[in-house]
Amino acid sequence: MALETPLEHESGVIVRYHRILEARFNFLHRVLEVHVEGFVGEEIARAGKRPLQTETVFIPFDALTHDARGFLYPMLSQLPTSPFVDAVPAGEPVGSIGKSGIPELTTKAKLRPALPPMPPAPVPPP
Repeated sequence: MALETPLEHESGVIVRYHRILEARFNFLHRVLEVHVEGFVGEEIARAGKRPLQTETVFIPFDALTHDARGFLYPMLSQLPTSPFVDAVPAGEPVGSIGKSGIPELTTKAKLRPALPPMPPAPVPPP
């Protein structure tokens, strides 16, 4: 999935194929930060080449039609590799971002034991 629209790069090259690299929810500032990679064409992107440009778009929470936490919290509690597997819902109801933009946890979730810390990387001899 991607977007196709011609945008002129500062070098004059037309970048036509754009795909989302990363999306980050910032609950403090109430925005969804989306990083989009731009390629000359789809074939370049599929060949694993580096993007020619990267754009960042900030989408205010007020523009969202759904509260993404309604998707994220269930995934955190269902994904087998998540430390929150089998966690139970707590805090403000899903479907409402609320004034704080951050869910308030009012009950303890069942959590698996934390993984042990990674050992330090070996230091090569001088």
